Amino acid sequence: MSYACLENKIVKARKQHRCYLCDLPIVKGIKYIRRACVEDGDFFTAKMHQQCEMTTKAWDLGDWEAHDSYEFREYLAPEILAEVKAEQTPQVPTDFSK
Repeated sequence: MSYACLENKIVKARKQHRCYLCDLPIVKGIKYIRRACVEDGDFFTAKMHQQCEMTTKAWDLGDWEAHDSYEFREYLAPEILAEVKAEQTPQVPTDFSK
């Protein structure tokens, strides 16, 4: 099996995406990790919350291949999951005096 990461960068979402790891929305306007890769000749991009990607730093290839989004959400520390979910809530202005 051959695998190569061609691009790995932080970008600001111009539209909503789904996190490859936790399968929760990456909402428009937040920064996320975009990873472009080739595996066995097939090109793909993986979009991930920055918090989710940080959780995978110690993973090997087998962990990546076997990951399940539901199990990953269970694996996330509660405070990280809360932070990811908080990003999904639109911020409504409360001060209209200006």
